[in-house]
Amino acid sequence: LQTSTTGRYSNASSNTSTTVTVSSNNTTVYARLRNGTTTVVSNSLKVTNIDKDKPTVDSVTSKSTTSLKITLSDSTSYVKGYAVTTSTTQPSTFTSTGSTSKSVTVTKSGLSAGTKYYVWAKDAAGNISSYYETATSSGTTPTLTLTQSPAAGTWTNGNVTVTITANNNTSNYTLQ
Repeated sequence: LQTSTTGRYSNASSNTSTTVTVSSNNTTVYARLRNGTTTVVSNSLKVTNIDKDKPTVDSVTSKSTTSLKITLSDSTSYVKGYAVTTSTTQPSTFTSTGSTSKSVTVTKSGLSAGTKYYVWAKDAAGNISSYYETATSSGTTPTLTLTQSPAAGTWTNGNVTVTITANNNTSNYTLQ
């Protein structure tokens, strides 16, 4: 009995059974049974569905004072669930996304206004993302004001300076 993951057989065993450990996706395991120099039978199996990459929480926006719009993704398998917690401790329970897509957007409702939350994603292989820190709105939606100098509509051959000002309830936000 000879096995290989490259198609080049080098190891031989007199056993009738052996194991091969596969650690990366889309690897083909080849096996052949020989009688001296004659191959009696051969077979192969392509191993798929190995996902060692963590999913990601791509974005979280406050839809209202009590809900969050959450976009999650996974590059290898799919996003199976998500959790919204008030602690940085990794959760053990996740809410199903109800999807087998690599990218999904969900809304989490029933939250408390003006509260800091941590959002997590879990993929089909059981990998869990790092947390994404966010907060629900406290009720007054912040605004951004942008002004330029020289004023809009004025031609210039120099630089234009844009001033950005955050207004109304900006304590849970950072200007980026």
